[in-house]
Amino acid sequence: MALSTTTNEAGLYRFLFLNPGKYKLVATIVGFKTFERGNIQLTVSESATLPVTLEVGAQSDRTLQYTISTYYGERPLHDVLDRTAWHAAQHTRQLMLMLESSGMAPDRPLTGDDLRGLPVPDEVWG
Repeated sequence: MALSTTTNEAGLYRFLFLNPGKYKLVATIVGFKTFERGNIQLTVSESATLPVTLEVGAQSDRTLQYTISTYYGERPLHDVLDRTAWHAAQHTRQLMLMLESSGMAPDRPLTGDDLRGLPVPDEVWG
């Protein structure tokens, strides 16, 4: 069974009413190495303090199942990339192949002005 929580504004976290037993603590945030501490043994009525120090570095969770903040709320990174970057890249490549087969080449990158009037949030273009 996995439990999750988030830290408060002071960086503190709590898990309440845990059953006695052995636990593993994992802490992740984008831009930092994943922190893991295993073999945490809790007994009846015990309160434990486990400080967590995160090291700056690459995200080590390559499953991309962690949550990120986006302009449309909290979403799993995998879903964001699937619905935006990867999906858009597939369509872009298809369009490029069609244009290339007709002897056409782009003259410049797309800008926000090129997409004005389309259902694309302003936040996408900064």
